[in-house]
Amino acid sequence: MNEYTNFQSNSPRRRLSGEISLIGANCRDFEHKEKLNVLERKLEREIAIKEKKLKRSQKWDSRVEKNLILKEIYSSSSKLHLVNQPPLSPSIDEWLQMSHRKKSAITSQFYNDFMSL
Repeated sequence: MNEYTNFQSNSPRRRLSGEISLIGANCRDFEHKEKLNVLERKLEREIAIKEKKLKRSQKWDSRVEKNLILKEIYSSSSKLHLVNQPPLSPSIDEWLQMSHRKKSAITSQFYNDFMSL
């Protein structure tokens, strides 16, 4: 892509990179160098913002995926009429206080319920 199409682009990063390449080619005095530095910092900031938005959207996608899995689990448990039952799993404190026999009974029950779905 040449400099002219970079200047006409809707992308702020492309426009900035076009300006940087144009000024960089003619960079002889202090003012041009200063303007080049400012534009390079602007470009870095635009890239950082884009990366931040990408990370945020990836986090959002993983949250949505987890919520869909949980929704599927609860909807399948409601089909089995387990909604009015006690919670699906004990709390962490309760789990740590349980005996080994009770833990194995709970895990086998979960496994059997899961396999019956």
